[in-house]
Amino acid sequence: MKEKMSEIIKCQTDPRALEPIVDKWLEEVNNDKFGLKIEKGKAIDDLRQLVLGDDADLFLLVVQERVVGFSGVIIYENRLTDHKIANEHYWYVLPSYRKGKNPIKLLRAVEKWAKEHECSHMIMNASNLASDNHDKVVRIYERLGYSLFETSLIKKIEVA
Repeated sequence: MKEKMSEIIKCQTDPRALEPIVDKWLEEVNNDKFGLKIEKGKAIDDLRQLVLGDDADLFLLVVQERVVGFSGVIIYENRLTDHKIANEHYWYVLPSYRKGKNPIKLLRAVEKWAKEHECSHMIMNASNLASDNHDKVVRIYERLGYSLFETSLIKKIEVA
């Protein structure tokens, strides 16, 4: 089956318009796996902050006028070096659009934006909260030239 033409656009609209794809993302994430339940309203507000932020942005993968993916990125100044680093905050593509080049096209658009903002590095995240595909996602990142950088562990602690 031939891959449908896609385009990458920067989100210029209120992210509430993205509720259908956010709903799909929330269905797929391991919501509450670590005692961290993602609230839809807070997720939409987080996307809004990316759109409004000076050092952040939200990119949409659009196929036939339908948003089928999104990626958010935040720039921060590394306090220990003189480097600006772009950190992927979201990268989600509907399952039926993950085959082919569309997801990589979305990632490459974010990398291009990071370069335009004079970032020296890009950090991608593979989260066990986001999906059960953690190891597969890590392998994809490695094939795209990324190196394992850090490992984070989580433990729920009881609040007194």
